[in-house]
Amino acid sequence: MNYILTTPPKVFESIKAGLKKAVFRLINRNFKPGDTLILQEYEPLTKIYTGDEVTVAITHIQTGFGIPHGYCMMSFDIVLP
Repeated sequence: MNYILTTPPKVFESIKAGLKKAVFRLINRNFKPGDTLILQEYEPLTKIYTGDEVTVAITHIQTGFGIPHGYCMMSFDIVLP
């Protein structure tokens, strides 16, 4: 499954540079390992999409072990074009 998600600039740049490989997030979709996320850079203060995006593939989803119910730690790898 493919999902399009907005991502704030600082987080987006860290992911695009390959420095950030996981995010803590609300489970508001049926995410599964192997799913593809199209992350679009979005400035929440101005509500503007920059037009930049990066595609990642989910490699692991961790729940429990101190993670609040309804949230997960999602790991991913960048998908090269």
